[in-house]
Amino acid sequence: MKKILLFLLILNQFVFSAVSEDKIDYVFGAAADKYNIDPKVIAAVAYYESRLYPNIVSILTKSRYKKNIVEKYLKKHNYKYKKHKRRVVVYVSKSNYPTKLFNYLNRLKLGYDVGLMQINSFNIKSMKLNPVALLYNVPYNIEIGAKILRKCFDQFSNNIPNAFECYNKGYNTNKYTYKYYTSVIKAYMRIIK
Repeated sequence: MKKILLFLLILNQFVFSAVSEDKIDYVFGAAADKYNIDPKVIAAVAYYESRLYPNIVSILTKSRYKKNIVEKYLKKHNYKYKKHKRRVVVYVSKSNYPTKLFNYLNRLKLGYDVGLMQINSFNIKSMKLNPVALLYNVPYNIEIGAKILRKCFDQFSNNIPNAFECYNKGYNTNKYTYKYYTSVIKAYMRIIK
């Protein structure tokens, strides 16, 4: 586990430049083999989703009111976070008591994405997953992300653009803009160079 985290930090630092195929296989290979997906595809999704920071939670805050409430909570509990247009990205350490954070977000009925592959709260609930495990167990997070991606590939008969959009927007929508697909493909191209 420590080797994987160290490698992710190094991989993130170089943003896939000059990273060997062996190193990508080391981190993403088990999930890639299990779900029959190219490990570089999984790595590209992980890079785009989290920039390879494994211990982040991205909270969807559609209204300014909820964003302010979330920010007050995060400040009160000493979380490090960054504000984005419709999201707050939280850098979580074990000392922050992440279980309390997830309970708080669920009470507010806010959507959130967890960990390296940014597994969303809909999948966490429907698959009965433990968000704390997804946050701190990188191989588990990668495996769940690959499982979701495989389901999307199967749903869209291996149509790559639709499968990537499905990973991003969910299984039950057909309103795809292909912005996500384009971004993941750019990350993939950086990997294979």
